Amino acid sequence: MKKLFLLVIMFFVSSVAYAETPHILKSQLSNGLRYLVYKSSSVPVVAVDIKIKAGSYFDPPYRFGLAKVTAQCLESCGTKDMSSDGMRKIIDKNGIKVSVRTSKEYTDIHAESISSQMKTLFYILSQMLKPRFNKSDFENVKREAIHDVRSLKNSYDYTAIHSSFINLIDGNNYSHSSVGNIKYIKKIAIKDVRSFYNRYYSANNIIISVAGGGFSISSADHYIKEYFSFLHKTDGVELGKLKFNKVNRITSTVKNVKQSYIYISFPSVGLMSRYIYDVKVMSFIFGGGLQSVLSEDIRKKRGYAYSVFSLNYSLKNGGVFVIGLQTQNKYTLKAIDAIFYDIANVEQFINNHRVELAKRFIIGSMPIGLQKSLSVAAKLSDMYTRNIDELPWIYDEKHIQDVNFQDVKFIAQKIFTGNISIGIVSNKDYTKDINAIVKKYEKRLTVLHR
Repeated sequence: MKKLFLLVIMFFVSSVAYAETPHILKSQLSNGLRYLVYKSSSVPVVAVDIKIKAGSYFDPPYRFGLAKVTAQCLESCGTKDMSSDGMRKIIDKNGIKVSVRTSKEYTDIHAESISSQMKTLFYILSQMLKPRFNKSDFENVKREAIHDVRSLKNSYDYTAIHSSFINLIDGNNYSHSSVGNIKYIKKIAIKDVRSFYNRYYSANNIIISVAGGGFSISSADHYIKEYFSFLHKTDGVELGKLKFNKVNRITSTVKNVKQSYIYISFPSVGLMSRYIYDVKVMSFIFGGGLQSVLSEDIRKKRGYAYSVFSLNYSLKNGGVFVIGLQTQNKYTLKAIDAIFYDIANVEQFINNHRVELAKRFIIGSMPIGLQKSLSVAAKLSDMYTRNIDELPWIYDEKHIQDVNFQDVKFIAQKIFTGNISIGIVSNKDYTKDINAIVKKYEKRLTVLHR
């Protein structure tokens, strides 16, 4: 249920690097591509994260899904020098792992291999960025993209959260699904994909991050220069600010189900906000673990749900704070009422003890998420997009340590007094009843804001 959505770096063709230590190199090529190489492990594995500002945000109207289709073509449509089958044989022969993922703002290529195959790994990645867009392969990619959309439409979880999101966000750039729309995917032609690639897959729109061990920084630097200097440079593209609708909205989808899937969304802050660490702590206190407010009340005390959580879905210039749960149909309205009760009384749950416990957990769990070199590379890419000049886990820890009780209280007030969007899939239409619950707590939420 917590499958919600969720990274690469850049360099310079000249021999002068922006920053260098015995274990890290941060640089840029003359074509504008930035990269970072970090010796993060003694294990002989090299991981590469290529982060391209080419997410679904840039899908043109009536072509929703173009970003995803273009990204999948990198893996499946052959290159200027080899067929898709030929590329796959090299990948399999050398034990290389490659995956491509498109999100709201970025397309990411994740790859890893043993360090002795680093040259081959970089060669394959450079080939992927020289797509041929073979017609038969292209049609296969479109069929797979349509299949992915149909599969998600059969997910009640996805239906609930998607409706919650699209009714909260104002404008098509962010509100439409990253996987696209079947109607528009069918209309996508090769010329559309070529145009999208030429516009967004430019050197100055790409970050490459390398992490791992068993290789020298100088060799990684050399291969990046050798294999990625061909990329063209274009005018840069920028991500817009997330905008929100001004009214509360509820979407109740009726299905023959035995339990209700419920998502409640609020406008929140993004990665570039100074409040991003405050909301991390607040989210953990409210719905981040078995001792969170929601878990203690909704799950343990009332027994309305076996799983209930909150998280902040963070984009660059805005975010969505999400509360999600599944409950038996008979508890649907009681569970929603209890959640709004907890929201209206959130101030009484925020204290110094809870804040310090949350900070300790978040900081203590950081190393777990960095055990794999690919996770380190992705984290480094995120650092670059946020214009952070130090290792991200060090930066994150310092800023989480700085969060205090008043910071958490303020961000809770800021988020929970914003507009509300609720998406629900259940056995009946609960729109009218949920509206009544929201109205019941509106006055108390206004007082909370004061």
